[in-house]
Amino acid sequence: MRTNTLISKIRLGMSLPNIENRFSDSILLELANDEIQSTVLPWIFSLREDYLISSQEYDLTTITNGIIDFPQPASGRTLKDIWVSEDGKAYRPLQRIGLDEAWRFNSEEIDIPHAFSLQGNSIYLHKKPSANTIGTLRVYYHTLPNTLVSVSRGVSIASVSGDDTLTVSSVPTFMSSGVTLDVVYNLPDYQVFLRGQNISSTTATTITFSGYSPTNTLSQAGFASGLILCVSGETIETPLPVEVNQLLIQAVIIRVLESMNAPQQLSLALERFARLKKQLRDILTPRSENRLLKFRPSYPFLRNQRVL
Repeated sequence: MRTNTLISKIRLGMSLPNIENRFSDSILLELANDEIQSTVLPWIFSLREDYLISSQEYDLTTITNGIIDFPQPASGRTLKDIWVSEDGKAYRPLQRIGLDEAWRFNSEEIDIPHAFSLQGNSIYLHKKPSANTIGTLRVYYHTLPNTLVSVSRGVSIASVSGDDTLTVSSVPTFMSSGVTLDVVYNLPDYQVFLRGQNISSTTATTITFSGYSPTNTLSQAGFASGLILCVSGETIETPLPVEVNQLLIQAVIIRVLESMNAPQQLSLALERFARLKKQLRDILTPRSENRLLKFRPSYPFLRNQRVL
């Protein structure tokens, strides 16, 4: 859902006039961003159905200190899983351990990490890879959505017109040389496709990116007409499952009613919010009715317990 449509539906849902100075479009978007992080995302993650999952890969030869930072878009600095591969094909999961077990893995004569631990904002690999360790590390994490902004802050790709150049209807003034852009899918769930694409130059209707060449073109990287360009960290589409947009709209309506001191309307809005959560849960989980997701407890003493 485009952010202008989101704003219109919020106003329509509570008959809020456009001339209401306390709740401008920018204020409503700020409230929507707050509610995504504080209400909508925790609810989506509570479904345990792997919505909004992204991954990032690392070459083990570049992690000789055995430490990597959490991916910048990782929500809550939490991980879904970490896999490692020695040949780039057969991946296996790493075991999560505590600091009290790290010595055991670090002392073993192994050439590739077998476990990891979490400390603050960093992921520690055990054992540390060396400059000669060949392999790939793949980190899966829950994605923190980009910030919702006005539709004027994004443009759609009209065509890819060269190895490193694409065409849009009109290049905004804030998309200039040195600015980094995120490429957003133009289909639900409107997730980020590519992050941190650096602009080298622009004209009135074209954008040229750094790092591309005849052997590494924009088309090969996946750029295509219809995809959306936004400044890094921003988006003009709600990056959520389509059905969840209704929950976001209702969450913002509740925030507005709380500040307006309208107890009767607030009570009705809260009832609808609770009803929406229940109805949407029935729609969004399970994602595969004939293949339910099975969870294996992390603690050994729980694995042998019978579930009643």
